[in-house]
Amino acid sequence: MRHVDKIGDYPEIKSRSLSKSLFNFYAVVALCVIVIIRYLTLIEADGFAVLLTRVPGGSGFKFTKELKSGGDKPESLPSSDEG
Repeated sequence: MRHVDKIGDYPEIKSRSLSKSLFNFYAVVALCVIVIIRYLTLIEADGFAVLLTRVPGGSGFKFTKELKSGGDKPESLPSSDEG
């Protein structure tokens, strides 16, 4: 996220990049929290299995949806004729 300024002055592309990186960050945090909760034995093995299936399953669903949509490119991308 620190390097989003390298994209240029294209707010729609910046917004999509930031939202994707935030989603990936929170998905990893959720997985870490689930593993830590199980390590501390705050949930049983059945609950751990359910949570461990749901979080990556949701990420996979979102990834599949993005692949099917083709990335939804903005209508007016700049040309790469900069020299």
